[in-house]
Amino acid sequence: MRDNARVSDGDLAVDIDLEGFRSVFDDADVCYAVLFGSFVTGSGSPTSDLDVCVRFVDECSRRERFRQRNRIDSALQSYTAPFVDVSDFEALPDTVAQNALQDGFLVYGDPATKAADERQLAQQTNESSEQRERRRREFIDRLAEGNV
Repeated sequence: MRDNARVSDGDLAVDIDLEGFRSVFDDADVCYAVLFGSFVTGSGSPTSDLDVCVRFVDECSRRERFRQRNRIDSALQSYTAPFVDVSDFEALPDTVAQNALQDGFLVYGDPATKAADERQLAQQTNESSEQRERRRREFIDRLAEGNV
């Protein structure tokens, strides 16, 4: 029996063969995979791609992640109609990865690892935001003192 997911908003819908997706992830060093982006949020259009964030096991080198990501990207194309865009979790900017995990749909893998990554990203982006705010205030103070 084919396990399908239907991500939709009104007239826009995409059929995904989840069984096919999972078979591709089973053959790779993937901890989890998350669908994210416009199809998941309901803002997709007929020309939108289907975004997939893949978290590889820690032992994968950067080169191996790149190789596997390309293979996964190619293999997933046959299991859904829209173009599939696979992103390596480690290569995404923190805010994009955080949004993918928070708003995305887990289609494969370990929810506990995903949740741990989500917590870590939230902490990192919060610290980064605080640092930017501190630097902004310091710059404004220097401007006020005429030290710029």
